Amino acid sequence: MSEAYVGPDRRAAEHNGCSPDHPKCDDHLHRIVNDKMHACKSELSQDIHLIREDISKIEAKQDTLTTDVHKLSVSVRDIATNSASIAESLSSMNGMFDTYKSLVGVNKIFAWVRENIITVALIAAIFMWLSGKIDLSVLLGWVV
Repeated sequence: MSEAYVGPDRRAAEHNGCSPDHPKCDDHLHRIVNDKMHACKSELSQDIHLIREDISKIEAKQDTLTTDVHKLSVSVRDIATNSASIAESLSSMNGMFDTYKSLVGVNKIFAWVRENIITVALIAAIFMWLSGKIDLSVLLGWVV
């Protein structure tokens, strides 16, 4: 505020030269007060309008963030469900390594049999001869 509107001389400055006993002096004061109130009211109305715009922007951002948090929550729930499914699948595969070791062992046996087929055939023939299922002449016919 300017110096004209503070202190004991403020009314004299508002009169703008009219004498205090002049009938239009009070109208002049009312007009000054009314103009000041109207200016303050306009400023206040403009400030309220700006605040409402800011609140609308904040509410829009809040809605966006709420939507994003909801989507994130759904994604986290899906990740948890998928993780549980993966864990269940992995626990059901628990015996796979033992099965693999067994298959490797069986494969090694078959490889040894393929490499030593003649020895295996002779051993089988000897066992058959010892059990009496095959004659010695047939056994020698196989060997020779």
